[in-house]
Amino acid sequence: MTHQLIFLIPKIDGDFFATKNLLERQDLYISALQSLQGQAFSKGLLLYSGPQVNTNNLRISHLEAIRLCSSDSSLLFFTYKAFRTLKRLSSHNFIFVAGTPFQPLLAARLLKVFFPKAKVQVSIHGEIAGVKSNRFKSWFFQNSIHKVDAIRFVSKEQQSAFLERYPISNIPNSVTPVPIELSQLVVRKNQVRSIGFVGRIHEERDPLFWASIAESLPDLKKIVVGEGPLRDQLFALIPHASFRGRLEGEELSRVWEEIGVLLSAAPFESYGLALREALLKGVPVVARTSAGSRDLSEKFPNLVKTYDSKAEAISHVAALIENPPTGNEYSAFREWFETQQNSSLASLATLWNSIGK
Repeated sequence: MTHQLIFLIPKIDGDFFATKNLLERQDLYISALQSLQGQAFSKGLLLYSGPQVNTNNLRISHLEAIRLCSSDSSLLFFTYKAFRTLKRLSSHNFIFVAGTPFQPLLAARLLKVFFPKAKVQVSIHGEIAGVKSNRFKSWFFQNSIHKVDAIRFVSKEQQSAFLERYPISNIPNSVTPVPIELSQLVVRKNQVRSIGFVGRIHEERDPLFWASIAESLPDLKKIVVGEGPLRDQLFALIPHASFRGRLEGEELSRVWEEIGVLLSAAPFESYGLALREALLKGVPVVARTSAGSRDLSEKFPNLVKTYDSKAEAISHVAALIENPPTGNEYSAFREWFETQQNSSLASLATLWNSIGK
């Protein structure tokens, strides 16, 4: 009997749109498992706390999503509700998919006490430095990672750094980045004299450092897409910027057309989802040096520039504004990205299939 995938996502950090995107993304992951297993495939189950979403309006067909409680609920209450939900199922052969290395992993380990046949797969989204920055999380992670059944990384560089620090090569693992729904690639013919911030406006993206760079480029329009706890502080620093709030779908696509260069100030970027979205929209990137940005810059040096100082960032932005990359370079990126994404989703499906037998 194959094991059923159970995605554990307590405290979705965001609003309705964040929840919607996250649910649709998990469905994209699990679609590869259905392709692999065929008629033996069982629908996955996604248990979450956060804003209520009408799943009838979502593009999900490979899993069922159940909201257990609000995002204000404690992790223990979420875990208790998950236990009650899973206990009612006829089979208790589960693979708990823990989306980050702390709260979901803790919930998975607690649930495994009651479902001893279950397997646990943890996904490492951030760089190792980010895990080490919190003493308690670091302690918990070091004492838990040896007890999981599989690990998913989001980049090969992240995988190498992790395996160098934690000697766990005996645990099956896969490199599967966060997937992006591909749309038509449109490359502008005219120069666009602007820089953009796209993402959640919180500490991990260092928007205040972004603002200090932006202020040193007075001739360029500043466009900020996103919401978050540091939004008011960012607005106080650059009140003249165009704040668009959180955008989705066609609205976001239209804003990408207004951005000349995506400027990222995130200090820890193991993969760089927004960076890749920008390149798929024909927008070059200037990003703080991290595992994710360095990997992209090495492969596509004309599309992605990395920096370690404010002066470097300013120089790179100015150069890309005056001499934007060609359409052929974006087409090469898209072809590479699509091949890599399809291969990585198949790799994750194979990993799930192997530990669930």
